[in-house]
Amino acid sequence: MLQSLLVVIALAASVTISAQEVICQPIPPLFPRSKISRSAIQNLIEQLRHDPAIACRDFGSHVRQCSGTVQNSTMVRWIFTLPGHPAHPAMSHAEVHFDTNCVSRDGYFAGSAAAFADLMRKLKNSDDALLMREVVP
Repeated sequence: MLQSLLVVIALAASVTISAQEVICQPIPPLFPRSKISRSAIQNLIEQLRHDPAIACRDFGSHVRQCSGTVQNSTMVRWIFTLPGHPAHPAMSHAEVHFDTNCVSRDGYFAGSAAAFADLMRKLKNSDDALLMREVVP
């Protein structure tokens, strides 16, 4: 059972989607495994806090989103769970490529594996909806 759950998590942790069947390039992993320490997540938050190209805001219930533009047609998005979120502590990093209608996403967690897998499914649904808005004229 644990092995099956870890396979689901591994698949959910590195999601690459496209609304036009374009093959999206995966994001190079920040860490070798999706299960990481709380301090690794906190260190990343601190790095982003000092990056002038990244803006953060609370987004929904118990989530903080940080985003910025790396190129004219590519946006980076970071999602961090806050205390009270079932997956906390967890994070996800995405690159949204508007020129090819692709979203490449990875994620990491230090809390519940099941809650993290659920978070990644919800983020994939959000990515799908974002791409559909961009594709429809």
